[in-house]
Amino acid sequence: MTMQPKYYRLALSDFRRTFAGKVPCVNSLKKWIRQGALPGERVGSQYYVHVDSHGNLYHKRAEPPTPQENPRFLHLIEGYPPAR
Repeated sequence: MTMQPKYYRLALSDFRRTFAGKVPCVNSLKKWIRQGALPGERVGSQYYVHVDSHGNLYHKRAEPPTPQENPRFLHLIEGYPPAR
């Protein structure tokens, strides 16, 4: 019996395509991953965002960051994933 992964890696370029309207720059996304505000990781020189099988952000901790922890980031992803 094989286990389904808890999350999948989504490249930053693909993650940026999910935004409607104003798109955060790559350097901001990298900073948010390093700070832990955006679930993701660095593998070699590439950065990836962690998403679940439905395309939602996958936070390893129980709750995503609160607006007090990083209000600018959460404002940008409000309503993620976008309606298709």
